[in-house]
Amino acid sequence: METIRARQALLPDGWRDAVEIDIGDDGLIAEVRSGCELPADTTACAVPAAANLHSHTFQRALAGLTERRGPDGQDPSGPGAG
Repeated sequence: METIRARQALLPDGWRDAVEIDIGDDGLIAEVRSGCELPADTTACAVPAAANLHSHTFQRALAGLTERRGPDGQDPSGPGAG
């Protein structure tokens, strides 16, 4: 288990001082405590990171909307292209 220590941290109920955040072996937050005694070399501030919501949905929505055939009417990416 790993512990992250911060002089201040933004928790779901607001800012807290002297925070310890225990990270379990599964990578998830196991426990959060505030008002702890911290070493001098503690991280100044901890805030939650944005979730990775990376998506290519917009590409699917645009598929076919920006493509067009060449002036000879042939699809340059069709059969025999290359």
